[in-house]
Amino acid sequence: MDARLVLCGHGGFGTGLHGALTLLCGDDGRVRSLDFREGDSFDELCERMEGLVAENAGAPTIICTDVQGGSPFKASVLTRMKHPEVRLVTGTNFPVLMELMFPAKEPENVDALVAGAVAAARGALTSFEM
Repeated sequence: MDARLVLCGHGGFGTGLHGALTLLCGDDGRVRSLDFREGDSFDELCERMEGLVAENAGAPTIICTDVQGGSPFKASVLTRMKHPEVRLVTGTNFPVLMELMFPAKEPENVDALVAGAVAAARGALTSFEM
């Protein structure tokens, strides 16, 4: 599955995760990042997100946002309404990105890829006690 990813969140969330992913895995061109910074307008965010999705017109695209209900999430929902090939993941963490980039088994389609990544991310969340 050759899905494209758009990483978006508040502050430097998108570029930070993109940088960490590039450090560990290299950059194969499938990932774009978009930050929603202080002073940015919601309309500007929507336009920039639309532009990143348009770069991959027709290809499965997964927009990963930081928190449900935030402006990046709302912009992703509006983008999804215009582009049926887009899928959304919110509450994004590093394990979900690793699974989206390198799934444990080859998924049948983008929906299976997303479901597997969300399941893997849930399984990776734990507390550590001494």
